[in-house]
Amino acid sequence: MNDYIKKPINCEEFYETPIKWIKPKRTISLKDENFAKVSSDDVIELPTKVEGIDIDKALKRIAENKEMYLSLLKIFLKEYEQKLNTINQFRNDNDLYLQITFSHSLKGDAGTIGDFNLQKKAEKLEKTIQAGGDITETVAEMTLELQLVLNSIKNLLKTIDVDKQIHIAQATDENIEEITLHINELHKMLSEGNFAAKDLFEKLKVSLSFYNIKEELTELEEMIYSFDMDGAINTLYKIAEKLQIKGGF
Repeated sequence: MNDYIKKPINCEEFYETPIKWIKPKRTISLKDENFAKVSSDDVIELPTKVEGIDIDKALKRIAENKEMYLSLLKIFLKEYEQKLNTINQFRNDNDLYLQITFSHSLKGDAGTIGDFNLQKKAEKLEKTIQAGGDITETVAEMTLELQLVLNSIKNLLKTIDVDKQIHIAQATDENIEEITLHINELHKMLSEGNFAAKDLFEKLKVSLSFYNIKEELTELEEMIYSFDMDGAINTLYKIAEKLQIKGGF
């Protein structure tokens, strides 16, 4: 290991760190004016803060990418709603590995979405576990804070309908040709584990938003932002099949 990127992710550090060690073979240009005429980041309106979350600070860490931030919120909501039961297990068993892994992951994820209070509580829990202390009170505090932020995320997402905020032209055969090219390029990036795949996906998502593949797009988004490249490729196959696109993959 030559280096590492600590959580919560800072966008500049995220790209600067691998650049120190990786010499790219070629430069990928995503500046195609005919491909995505309207960026969703240009029209999405977010508050600077909601209860428990400092959105403004979180956005600064990811270069003001609102679309990415909404994706992170959706992933956080889905993951930690499922993990609420995991916290309750803390009171019933002494699985230190589970407790430390959970609290460490939550600490980083909370900081990424801008819930710095939850981040501190998760850090406190992690240190208490490592010190062999009583975690009962800390777990209770963290559970309340986590429930609060999950509710805040739900309420925020209800008020933001990205599909209604983005206005683009109807699909044409020319659009399909462009989409086919970019789907093939995205497949290549995913196969190579290229992090620039997320940038191409954001542009592709705008062009695909008027097709009946919302479920597949959401799934692909989650896979890419979770760095599950194999899962993303499988979902991309589904999208290509639904659009009746035959590409080089």
